[in-house]
Amino acid sequence: MDAKFEGLKEILRETRGALVAFSGGVDSTFLVKVAHVALGDRAIAMTTASPTAPPGELEAAEQLAKLIGCRHITVPSHELDNPSFSQNPVNRCYFCKDELYRICRAQADQLGLETVVDGTNLDDLKDHRPGLKAAKEWRIRHPLVEARFTKEEIRHYFGLPDEKLPVIHNGVDTEDFHPRLRQHRSAVRGKFNIPENARLFLFVGSGFERKGVAVLLDVMAQMPPHVFLLIVGRDITLSGEISACDRLVVEGQVEASLPSARIIEVAPTGFFKGSADVEEADISGRYEGELIARDRLIVRAGGRIRGTIRYGRIVIESGGQISGDMQTLEGTEPAKNPKSDIEPGGDPENPSSTRGGKSLTAKK
Repeated sequence: MDAKFEGLKEILRETRGALVAFSGGVDSTFLVKVAHVALGDRAIAMTTASPTAPPGELEAAEQLAKLIGCRHITVPSHELDNPSFSQNPVNRCYFCKDELYRICRAQADQLGLETVVDGTNLDDLKDHRPGLKAAKEWRIRHPLVEARFTKEEIRHYFGLPDEKLPVIHNGVDTEDFHPRLRQHRSAVRGKFNIPENARLFLFVGSGFERKGVAVLLDVMAQMPPHVFLLIVGRDITLSGEISACDRLVVEGQVEASLPSARIIEVAPTGFFKGSADVEEADISGRYEGELIARDRLIVRAGGRIRGTIRYGRIVIESGGQISGDMQTLEGTEPAKNPKSDIEPGGDPENPSSTRGGKSLTAKK
């Protein structure tokens, strides 16, 4: 290990100065540390401020560079402006890295640095990585590969025990996910009123814009009414017009217009801002904007609605709040003190779903 470490420092010294493509991950952090030791002020870490990066990633990279003592610069990237990337092809990694390395090369030229390096290691060469093609085209060097460093050696340099860096392999755990475990299937379908025999598509993840959710919603608009879609992920934020939806369940944040759905439900953790024209609205979280509930509006305990509200019937549980311009759809008289259809603390019957359609869930 010591020989490899010294060899890596010598490889970096020979560059006489290098720009390090720095993501804040283990590999590039290791490389920034060694580059700073070998080159001093002639080592500069660069991170792109990318719209596709997870929240907090840029801030974490800035903190790490500060701890190391290495000069750090950030530059905006615009990979989503490239249709070849935003259309989410199988080789999207190539277009992402192409944008990154283009920026790195331009910054290196401005700084008078001939060499750009990244944290690619020996183990990375075993995987399918379209981004390596972009690295070759932009003349990016891989010092960790040149010094024959594996991911395990890099990890052990930091003194990190294996249990602190769990590896999640591709594939499915057949103990937790098995066709025999139908109680989970039925529970999820029951929660969102999806019939047992309906076809259900599940989208799980983050980075929804770059992963093509907009295209998926357009496709769902063409599907027959017995086809449903659930979108699940952490801290989801949706925006724009949602048209391919029969029932919208909001457990995260949505800022949009919903012109023709049958049902909107805002869970206690949910926040909807915009406009909706639906048959039924069931609000347990926050709603701000214009709301038309042509059949029934239910405001649960803890539910908050503010804006312009039109409704056929209204149910307000004890603790529910509404403020703004309220009118029934039958007439023009404002409903200043709408009477609840149920006793305070009660629970109206759960609306049933007897017809199919698209079901979109924004989970937090």
